[in-house]
Amino acid sequence: MAKRCLGSQIFERAEQGDKEELLVLVRSHSQSEVHQALRWRRKWRALARYRDPDGRNALSVAAANGHTDVIKALLGFNALEIEHAECLGSAQAGSCVVGSLFYAFKNVQWETARVLMAARADPSRDLLLHALVTWSSIRSRRIDAFMALLEGKIDFDQKDENGQTALMIACEQGNRTMVHLLLKYGADPNVQDLDGNTALQLIPPVKIKELSKVLCEQGARLIRNQAGVLLVTSATA
Repeated sequence: MAKRCLGSQIFERAEQGDKEELLVLVRSHSQSEVHQALRWRRKWRALARYRDPDGRNALSVAAANGHTDVIKALLGFNALEIEHAECLGSAQAGSCVVGSLFYAFKNVQWETARVLMAARADPSRDLLLHALVTWSSIRSRRIDAFMALLEGKIDFDQKDENGQTALMIACEQGNRTMVHLLLKYGADPNVQDLDGNTALQLIPPVKIKELSKVLCEQGARLIRNQAGVLLVTSATA
């Protein structure tokens, strides 16, 4: 920890251009201590830009494994800002890179998610809800605690490039748990995608009876899509 503090102080004074304070700080420590502190600092700075063979950055790997101390250290080296820039760049290129919050939620790492949210990780930036719903293993009711963490910090009706909300995807997959949770936290069942379909119209036939009842109880209506078709006329039966 001492090395970390010394390295941070040296870089902070150097960035501020405070030469006198920097000189005093360096002279108050041995050459070996200064060298080790700067070496430590460079390693963490490099780690903040690291990516594993699966394309995950160090912040995501730490989040997936619940390494809160590592995350706190990486945050001091702009790892979150680097991640945001990468997500923005991938979005502009037409691809999607999920961030560290997704891995914290996916692996049910509550404390890790809390630390990232406190550091102002943006759950809307990488369509977090859509990623969670798409990941088929997210079916446990333990995710309720994470949804509560997102309340007030994310638009539960946020749309992807196809105009679909997380609720639409959950219905399309027949994911009853996520449908219940999204409705609980205020997702609108009557939002329409680019084709004019609502969540009700995207439910697969084998799940119509089960999920349409849930949606209708929360105010879902049969709305014609752009082709003028009511795709799920059996929903009210």
